[in-house]
Amino acid sequence: KRLKTAYASDPWFATPENMESLRRQNGLWLQTEGSVTRIVVPNDDALRRDILARFHKDPLAGHPGSTRLVELVRRSFWWPRLVTDAENFVRTCSSCQRNKALSGKGHGFCNLCPSRMRLGKVFPWTL
Repeated sequence: KRLKTAYASDPWFATPENMESLRRQNGLWLQTEGSVTRIVVPNDDALRRDILARFHKDPLAGHPGSTRLVELVRRSFWWPRLVTDAENFVRTCSSCQRNKALSGKGHGFCNLCPSRMRLGKVFPWTL
């Protein structure tokens, strides 16, 4: 129902060029690509966030990263800038930020060149 009411307020659906590859069925705009038919989501930030949250926070999905989230959402839905929205959603997911594994190279040890060290000399870092 939210989808159907949001179509009326989105000017994207009033542009004939945007509608050429879409068809309307039961009040929903659909996009077919090959054998896959997707619901086109209007420009409603709250609605799009709810869809992303549904797929991202699903216990069976396990908080996927942005690439996997896009794959999951694209099975049923489509909208312009879906990839960007998914990247931003995952980047701002507080649960993911708290629990994600560290990536990248860790910090190394302080390796001092032995030729510059003098035996018996006290350096500030040895105190």
